[in-house]
Amino acid sequence: MLQEQLVRKLCTMYNTKDASMLKSIATSDLRYESQWVLDALHGQQNVIDYLTSKFKAIADSGVMMHAELAWYGKIPCAILSQDSRENKVATVVAEFTGEKITAIDICAVPSWQDLHVTGEYPGDNG
Repeated sequence: MLQEQLVRKLCTMYNTKDASMLKSIATSDLRYESQWVLDALHGQQNVIDYLTSKFKAIADSGVMMHAELAWYGKIPCAILSQDSRENKVATVVAEFTGEKITAIDICAVPSWQDLHVTGEYPGDNG
């Protein structure tokens, strides 16, 4: 399933902290929203720049971040964890068109507790 492959790559992006991966998996007009941030970001490069800065801040703080492949019914998504894999903090839901991601939403609903977890952390070595 193409959507599952895209979400696996999205997990790898989070787990390796390499926002440039969005160049191959997202549309140029990508939208990024988080329930914990006031304004949405629009445009692939704006999202890459934002996430690059965010990933650097996370790395500099020493906090670990993990993205686990999960399912909401038949919809592939991801769960973000902070510090340990057990400390699940947010759900990542993507929207798709064709072979690309058009939107990334970081949210509390659906809750990670409502998802089918897989135990798979693409690109995460521990």
